[in-house]
Amino acid sequence: MIELIKIPIVSLYYLVHVIFDKWINYQLVIAAVILAILGWKLAEKGVVVGKRWRQSLCSWLILLYAGILIWVVQYGGLQKGVYEIILYIVYIIGVLFSSLQIGNTTFFNLMKAEKEAVDLESDTGYRRINIGSIIIFLVSMIPVIMLSPYTFARADDYGFGYGAHLVLENGGNIFQVIRAAAEMVSQKYMEWQGTYTSIFFMALHPAVFHEKLYRIVPLFFILVITLSSYFFMKTIFFDLLKADHSMSRTCIFSYILLVIQCIPVKQSAYFWYNGALHYIIAHSLLLCMLVFLIRLAQEKSTGWDYLGAVLTAVYIGGSNYVTLVSTLLLYLTLFFVFLLTKTGKKYKNIIAIGVIYLIAAAINILAPGNFKKMGTAQGYGLVKSFIFAFTQSLEYMLGEWLHWSVFIFMAISVPVLWNAVKKVKFSFSYPLLVVVYSWCYMASLFFMPLFTKATIDMGRLKNIMFLQWILWILIDLGYCIGWIQRRYLGKERNCCIINSGKYYGKLLGLTLVMASLSFIAEPQQYTTAFAIETLRDNKLQEYAADYWHNIKILEGQEKEVTLKPLDNIPQLLNPEECEAWYSGLRLFYNKDKIYFEE
Repeated sequence: MIELIKIPIVSLYYLVHVIFDKWINYQLVIAAVILAILGWKLAEKGVVVGKRWRQSLCSWLILLYAGILIWVVQYGGLQKGVYEIILYIVYIIGVLFSSLQIGNTTFFNLMKAEKEAVDLESDTGYRRINIGSIIIFLVSMIPVIMLSPYTFARADDYGFGYGAHLVLENGGNIFQVIRAAAEMVSQKYMEWQGTYTSIFFMALHPAVFHEKLYRIVPLFFILVITLSSYFFMKTIFFDLLKADHSMSRTCIFSYILLVIQCIPVKQSAYFWYNGALHYIIAHSLLLCMLVFLIRLAQEKSTGWDYLGAVLTAVYIGGSNYVTLVSTLLLYLTLFFVFLLTKTGKKYKNIIAIGVIYLIAAAINILAPGNFKKMGTAQGYGLVKSFIFAFTQSLEYMLGEWLHWSVFIFMAISVPVLWNAVKKVKFSFSYPLLVVVYSWCYMASLFFMPLFTKATIDMGRLKNIMFLQWILWILIDLGYCIGWIQRRYLGKERNCCIINSGKYYGKLLGLTLVMASLSFIAEPQQYTTAFAIETLRDNKLQEYAADYWHNIKILEGQEKEVTLKPLDNIPQLLNPEECEAWYSGLRLFYNKDKIYFEE
């Protein structure tokens, strides 16, 4: 009886898995988009191919599900072979034909929409969705917070923090601690690399002051991502687009839930101070810097906005090099938008911040330590890195990172963006150019690690690339919606193409089904599910006991100590890119030699 229930559920999960993960790739996504555009163009000429698209889509899903069900019964899972090839062909045909039909029917539905004002902005459903999103977010963070007592300093945390820690151990005051952090910056600047702001704060991680303070790390970085994202998107929707607040918050909260749950490498994003600070903080301050620049361009800007822009520009100038590149590109893009739309009023302020940023970045780039590292770099050549940057960015954006939760986010955003851009006095004339530019922008982030290290297989890098990619999805989607409104609806842009109540009700039901299947089958993909799995891990308590056993020994007076090797670290608490946990440990606790039990 249990098998009769289990097999259909497992098959349903595999259906979701193959559609949104196993078989999706950027070539298929591009082909699907081209066919959707073709369907739209055919509709412009009056050709109907999408009249029964819902029936076709359901028939395809049922056929694919039946095939997977047989596959599971026959082989117990998705085994490679001729049968997989047949199902894959069915999958491709269904995706492409559905794209053609959906593009076609979307045009006809748009033309049939009532040309009258619809006050979606007063829809109380958005307020309910927002309240529900906040509750879901808070509840989903409980398992992550429960892992905080098991989050410990490791790897480079010790190597960067030993100077400040020894000062405290010897009774030093806060000014001496800051001086020790500055000396660490000076040392690394000459010998390793020029990321001076990152190094300074790396030297002051929580465990420098007390080992138990390190448990604030997960909550701190979740708050950093949440608050900076809200600050940035609130400015875009409320101040620039003048959009309805309740509707805008629906999109904002959806974005925050998506990035917190689906950030690619959770270990480096939330549970490792050194790695997260170097990338997550820089990305978050980049969002804040853009907000301050937008405000500085307006007549009502204040001195606080200028101070905020200066501080964030200086910090980012001394951070990681991927964020250096993205900041420069976004600064130039924003400046160009101000010139194009004639919305900027105080260009001198914007230019001044740009100069400050370039000086801060130059201090970073020209560090002697950088030139020493470049001598040992094993990256690709210039041309190969350039080509790989474009191809690999596509593989990640339209392959590895593109799963069902991203599609749900896009579906949630469409009604919000529809209302947000309809009143904007802008032509939105070049949607293809904007989409291609966003691809070029993302490729530029991939170029640097490929050129210097011949890889982007670093969780910290993937995290900030993912965060920026989701924002570009929102920008591209909003721009394309603006173009559609102005080209096909003219001044009749107040038509309602979506009933928000029923629409979001269906999306909620679909989200619950997909989440239930994915959280159980692939908990590592989602922060909350991964945290729950880790809390259930028997190794967790053993890991904590061994850690505190070692700390007790390290805090003793002996100069030569023997510790237990921490080989039982749960996966979520163990960044793969992190060096052995005891790196820098000898210096941090002022020991002559450290041995480990065999």
